[in-house]
Amino acid sequence: MKILVSDLDGTFLEKNGSIPSNASHFINFFKNKGFIVIFATARPIGDLKNHILKHVKPDWLICNDGALALSFINEESTIAIENNLSDMAVKDNSTLLINNGLMPLFFMGSEHQFKVYIPKSMCLEDEQHIKLSDPTREIVRYEDMNAIIQLGSIRSVSLYGNIEYKTVRCVKTANINNANIMYYNETRFNGKMWLDIISLKADKSLVSYRIAKTEGSSGIDIALGNGLNDLSLITNAAWSACPYSATEEIKEKVSFISRENEGKLFLNEVIKQLEVHQ
Repeated sequence: MKILVSDLDGTFLEKNGSIPSNASHFINFFKNKGFIVIFATARPIGDLKNHILKHVKPDWLICNDGALALSFINEESTIAIENNLSDMAVKDNSTLLINNGLMPLFFMGSEHQFKVYIPKSMCLEDEQHIKLSDPTREIVRYEDMNAIIQLGSIRSVSLYGNIEYKTVRCVKTANINNANIMYYNETRFNGKMWLDIISLKADKSLVSYRIAKTEGSSGIDIALGNGLNDLSLITNAAWSACPYSATEEIKEKVSFISRENEGKLFLNEVIKQLEVHQ
């Protein structure tokens, strides 16, 4: 069995986040060649169930950069892998970064319901930015961070706030009190930034390999991505591709750099490459 793993935003989806018109054709092309198709994204399940999954069905879906993985091989979707952040990890890292003026947003929930808890002090303008990033999920304001942590099922934490200078995209790993945390930060829009905290166990590359082994494969045959959280997937895949708009770090590692940006035209080029080389 062969394995294809594709990122969604900036890769499979169009620039505006819509589903490309050739999405079903692309998935069927690879399924007909014996591939297991996996979507691996930083998005939460709530957004995906109400948007992407109504129109296209991969075999597997990895959410929150690996915090949750669902199988769609059978008729009913089933949660196969869950990697929540530990209480200690959340407390240690959130407190550390709150001291730098960042506000923690908690992404929590299950396959059926997903909520984002934001600080009560967050201004309405910032709340609107959170809503625009995913209009489908419920936003709840909180007063006490510790009360949120006690609820459990924390998939990831985003520390959000103003920055004095433009951040460089980076991935950092740390082992604070054996918490095994991955930081992923990037400037999302002018003057604001996210710093995402997820468990290293939730790295979507590692989860992809766990799924590959479950499906009887020794590794990832094809990886498609555009950003730094795709880097380990791209580096370790037998063949990889990225859209023209991908980060330079990704372009340095892929087997094929498309002349097209994300979405339909990029997917068409991937199919052409496979038809030529197979």
